[in-house]
Amino acid sequence: MNKQEIFTTVKNHLLSQNARSVNDYDECVYRGVDGKMCAIGCLMPDHLYDPECEGHNSLDTKVQRCLPMIKFPDGDDWGGPIILFLNGLQDIHDKYNVEEWPAELNKFALKHSLE
Repeated sequence: MNKQEIFTTVKNHLLSQNARSVNDYDECVYRGVDGKMCAIGCLMPDHLYDPECEGHNSLDTKVQRCLPMIKFPDGDDWGGPIILFLNGLQDIHDKYNVEEWPAELNKFALKHSLE
């Protein structure tokens, strides 16, 4: 997946789900109660999801192993720009109210020159 594909997948998922992915303690998680998934959790195929990644951000190799389909432009690896990109999407899920997601996703798209 390239950045546009990642963004489109996350946007469609979040707006369709229309709820945060949380655990029993109301903490944001990759995979939550009732099958909900966060912005990054929806990018993890079921067969690769590992509960050990909960509590870790995308810098952690536990999380990175769950996301092998992500392709990086110009030789980027898991450093710098892609981490900021994924963390920016995660912040929309974690830090904003659900009602704010459409506007925040639009701002994110403009910032990253995405459709």
